[in-house]
Amino acid sequence: MDCICSENTYWQGNLIESALIGESKSGARTARILTGLKLTITKDGFKLTNTNNATLRQGTETNVFAVFDSMAFPCDNLRLSTQEFSGTFEDYELAHGHGRVERSKVVKFTAFTETTKSATSIGITRLAGGGKTKAIFAFYYDYAMSRREKAKVIADFVYTLLRPKERASITAVGVTVDKINGLYAGIIRTYGDAYKPKHEEARLLYGDAMESGQSIAEVFETAMEYKTQGLFEDEAAAARQTTEGGGQE
Repeated sequence: MDCICSENTYWQGNLIESALIGESKSGARTARILTGLKLTITKDGFKLTNTNNATLRQGTETNVFAVFDSMAFPCDNLRLSTQEFSGTFEDYELAHGHGRVERSKVVKFTAFTETTKSATSIGITRLAGGGKTKAIFAFYYDYAMSRREKAKVIADFVYTLLRPKERASITAVGVTVDKINGLYAGIIRTYGDAYKPKHEEARLLYGDAMESGQSIAEVFETAMEYKTQGLFEDEAAAARQTTEGGGQE
């Protein structure tokens, strides 16, 4: 191949497709160049090849999205190979492309937190719908946090769990949310709530961490069903008599 040229397809005088092809000095043409594209990225750089294993681009950049965005031509149906991933670029973008894809799926969480003079504990559940729980988390800190600090800790942690197409809804007891919702606008919405039975599992996790002084995390391969047991009904009734607020800001 000595040069690259465009092969245009027209219908009723209108251009409907344009493709790059290779051409030799004798006029012989190769198959379309931008077919069977594969982007391979290693610790040393990247290489873009096509169905004929011809190298179309190469360089030292190792960031997948930086390489893709620098392409001067369309890379439809691009295959991607890195040390950690093998598949389509579309699937990679859905898994790692925060800010590049629409957050169309809502993931729900509950959280419960309280602070003593010398410690803070937070219990968090990731819900799976139908009264089931996908994951449980409990965190212990050997220092007191304000309600706003706890809201940020919860949101910061939940953000690490989200895939690029997901956004989160958190109902949390023991937090002040006036600032955190602006920080994670469009990604995480935290609602400050009084205690309700739906927070029972998170309340238990909070208690376990506060009592043991240790943090835990468990993600269930199959979502687990949790049935509320009415363990904190007196606490819930008292909370319903108060409005959100109070506590250390």
